Amino acid sequence: METKKLFEKYYARLRRIGLLKSLILSGIIGLTVMFGVALALWFFDPAVWEVIVYSLGGGLVVTGLFMPLFYFTRFRPSTQKIAKMIDQLGLEERIITMYELEQDESYIAMKQREDAKAKMSEVNEKQIKVRLSRVALVFLLIVGVFGLGMTTVSVLGAHGIIDKEALMPELPPIFDNTEWCEVNYVAYGFGMIEGEEAQLVEKGQDATPVVAIADDGYIFMGWDDGVETPDRWDRHVEDHLYVNAVFVPVQESEDGESMQQPQDNQDPPEQDQPQNEPDDSDQDDQQSEQDPSMSPPQKNQDPSDGSGGSQMYDNNTIIDGETDYTTEFDYDTNMEDLAGDDSLPPDLKDSIGGYYDTLKP
Repeated sequence: METKKLFEKYYARLRRIGLLKSLILSGIIGLTVMFGVALALWFFDPAVWEVIVYSLGGGLVVTGLFMPLFYFTRFRPSTQKIAKMIDQLGLEERIITMYELEQDESYIAMKQREDAKAKMSEVNEKQIKVRLSRVALVFLLIVGVFGLGMTTVSVLGAHGIIDKEALMPELPPIFDNTEWCEVNYVAYGFGMIEGEEAQLVEKGQDATPVVAIADDGYIFMGWDDGVETPDRWDRHVEDHLYVNAVFVPVQESEDGESMQQPQDNQDPPEQDQPQNEPDDSDQDDQQSEQDPSMSPPQKNQDPSDGSGGSQMYDNNTIIDGETDYTTEFDYDTNMEDLAGDDSLPPDLKDSIGGYYDTLKP
């Protein structure tokens, strides 16, 4: 208790030093908050008083909240801290020893306290220097410039003195619901597209015009979607578009005139048949009228009368024109004889049996 009274004059100085350090650290946080709030208000349309209240007021409130927190948790002076700081003034740990032996009533402890008190009388509390962190001071300066500067700019912008629209960059919309259509004009060899071949067009808008130009020796035939002119300008595009320009080679006729070669999927033009030249069907009709033997056999015609010529009949029942093998051939008897003939190999039996099947009535 006696030691604490000796340190009383040092408490006030160390308390001021602790409050100053707490103010610096809490001020860094408060000015940072001030800058953030002022920057956020810049992108809106607040009133002047709103900028002052939210930016300056917010920074001061944060500073006021953090200052006691830093003081009581880190910079609040204590007897032990004061004793250590006094010893740093050249007392060679006399004060901290006196503090530790405060309850000791021995002769040595009493002599040590007397010596420490005599040395303390030679020390002035103003000799205790205020030591501040240079890093903290630099941070305080930086955030102070940014925080107060941004708050000033926001106030001037809210007052209309600064044109915010001229200073703010045009930001793209966060959600873009625009529908786009891909438009492609393609020329596979033999020509080229003059203009923008690949385009990205907003739905419902117009594409840029293009022209299809054929190479030497080729001619433009049209676009594969039906457009016949080489130049086209697609208006009010509503869907993706992918079209090809069609080119064909140019041929010259015997008289030197250029002729267009038909496309692969185009049928060649039909040539007129001479009027005086009979077609094949007419010749067949005339031959059948002149030569009865060339006429097709009638349904009930007798093949034995020789008028059949070389006609083919079912199952080859007529071979020599006279014998009807359907009546002469006994299928069952011949098949039994064939099966009982052991002199024939199986392959030959199968062949003969197949022939007998054709003569089966």
